Amino acid sequence: MTRFFNRPVAIAGAVAVGCAAIAAGCSSFSGQRVKPFDDEDRSQIIVRGGSAIFDDGTGSNARPWKGGNPNNPRDKKKWQPDQPGGAKVSAYAVTVQQPPNAAGTPSTPCPTLPLVGQVVTLEYTVDPNVVPPKTEQFTFSIVTANNPSGKPEPLLSSSVDLDQSSSTPSQLTYDPNMGWLSKVTIGGSDPSAPSQSCSFDNPNSTSTPKAVVAIQPLK
Repeated sequence: MTRFFNRPVAIAGAVAVGCAAIAAGCSSFSGQRVKPFDDEDRSQIIVRGGSAIFDDGTGSNARPWKGGNPNNPRDKKKWQPDQPGGAKVSAYAVTVQQPPNAAGTPSTPCPTLPLVGQVVTLEYTVDPNVVPPKTEQFTFSIVTANNPSGKPEPLLSSSVDLDQSSSTPSQLTYDPNMGWLSKVTIGGSDPSAPSQSCSFDNPNSTSTPKAVVAIQPLK
């Protein structure tokens, strides 16, 4: 099933603070047991409609983004959450918070339960008045090549450059001054595997509530 969403998309993240990494875990000075350094819970990635805005976590759990192309640090199309001690990622659980009784609600239904898959693709319709409609895509996948240990980690690949804010923590933004988050698709790493998706109509107003997509990396 495929899902579509409204405009801006934002992603933010947070990580637990670990102590020295040891196989069996570690203990704080208070004797309280904490997680090994390489097993921190991954932040929930938040994508908001309107301009496309990406946050890696929220509040005190929010974390910055870092470049996701080790061969080109200036590449603005590939990004990763900056969480060195984050746990290995096996899949994503995706939920959609739909704006009630407003334009921009799904044109195809979004399940209320989280959808789980290895690849999450968000489609942003920039101009629906051309044929075919002009769209951009933002895809979350799982990669091992960017980590020396081969640990599976989240990777955001965009069809267009994303701007990184100077705020703390940083956000990623795509703002073409028009368009909306129009679809989300959750599937497997194999393109031929079954997928689920839902789509969103044009909200037609900057004041209309936008959908929020929450993407939780899973161990």
